[in-house]
Amino acid sequence: MGQRRRHTSKRPPQDKKAEPRAPWELSCDRDRVWVMPCDADHALVYWELTGASVATARANLERISPEVQLVLRVRCNGRTSPAGPGARTYDIPIDDWVGQRYVLLGPGGCDHFCAVGLRTLNSDEGVFTALARSGWVRAPRRA
Repeated sequence: MGQRRRHTSKRPPQDKKAEPRAPWELSCDRDRVWVMPCDADHALVYWELTGASVATARANLERISPEVQLVLRVRCNGRTSPAGPGARTYDIPIDDWVGQRYVLLGPGGCDHFCAVGLRTLNSDEGVFTALARSGWVRAPRRA
């Protein structure tokens, strides 16, 4: 029998104030978001961000407000136009540069997209800077 290799981590010890790191290696060195509708009300969103883009956006936004937050933004365009009735946007706070979660969509048959970015916390809406954005997806209609 061969010898077992001992797994050693080459990562430096993490400082408690350090930014969250990807729990696994990124599949490529670029920011991206995927949205996969599961049913008329829900979609699975997966995202990957790079440290360089987060650092650049954070430096730009900290000139406006010292407090910024990483968020997943969900946008439903409504039934008739992007600004039409039924259009809505909401943000979900997230902690990691790489992750996935289920999100609640708007009415079935509407177009949606998701973006991951940083938002300032200096007001109710804050200033949002998108780091990665999905393409538009259409939620299936209810049966």
